[in-house]
Amino acid sequence: MRLPIDIDTVKGFLDRQEGAALYRAGDAEAALAVLRRSVELSAGGTGYDHLFLALVAWQLGDREQTIRWLDRAEGWVARHHPDSPDLLRFRSEAVTLLDGNRG
Repeated sequence: MRLPIDIDTVKGFLDRQEGAALYRAGDAEAALAVLRRSVELSAGGTGYDHLFLALVAWQLGDREQTIRWLDRAEGWVARHHPDSPDLLRFRSEAVTLLDGNRG
């Protein structure tokens, strides 16, 4: 028996992975575009989208957007996966950037 597949969910997942890879490679502009598409495809995004968007915003020099995405991520994580090691690690990365660069 085949189960139905929501293509937008699959595309959102793939975009999320691509966006994270682009961020890690230092291509913030491309990462931003791909992660925004992931958010659109997954009805507002997930904590993973939001955390990587926070990291991308920081890479682009937008501290306010970094804080907004981080706040949004923290709400999503608290509701859906509060004990996820990956999400906690990505959150820590974003918070370290902010805390290490207060000014």
